[in-house]
Amino acid sequence: MYLCYIDEAGNGQTLDPARPDAPPVLVVGGFTIHDSHIKQLTWDFLNIKKTYRPQLRRSLHLSEMIHTEIKGSDVRKDVRVGNRDQRRAAMLLVDSILGLLERYHARLLARVWVKQEGLAFNETGVYSTSVGSLTETFQAQLLDCHSRGVMVLDSRTKSKNAPNVHCVTTRKYRAGGDLLKGIIESPVFGTATPTHCSSSRTSSSPPCCSPSRVTPT
Repeated sequence: MYLCYIDEAGNGQTLDPARPDAPPVLVVGGFTIHDSHIKQLTWDFLNIKKTYRPQLRRSLHLSEMIHTEIKGSDVRKDVRVGNRDQRRAAMLLVDSILGLLERYHARLLARVWVKQEGLAFNETGVYSTSVGSLTETFQAQLLDCHSRGVMVLDSRTKSKNAPNVHCVTTRKYRAGGDLLKGIIESPVFGTATPTHCSSSRTSSSPPCCSPSRVTPT
């Protein structure tokens, strides 16, 4: 079985040339990986975090390493305006992560939306369209591998999550037949802080399922 992890970089704010830090694009993308590689990839990623966040080497608890994020916005800032050491560390970090994904035969997939200066940007529509497109790409991979899979999206807010589920659910359960047979179920959502799982199909919430970071919605 394969898992497909999706997140976004950038946001839907209007591109303003007077703000040099404003993201000029919105990228919705991620990677797919076979479930047999997930545990070792996770350990290797934690080691990368300790390399580029030396304070984590003194952590007494695994949870502290898991919860400490390396934000993409911070990495981009170091590349853009950091000093020589910061730029070098940021580029080495990116190289290490790409090397990690390559080592475990992960496949990258993304949709990149370039903004126009001064024009409003429909973030909700663009995001759900991207998820729908990436779902089709994932389905094509599963068909080629004769396998099945699950999509895990970065959780945002309930109102923002819902369209990303519906655009997949309607394709799976339409009257004319399932267009996404390789994808087991509608997308689930991962949270940065593992606390509990909740289901959108019922009004009740299952018991705590930490350390899982997956939240069906």
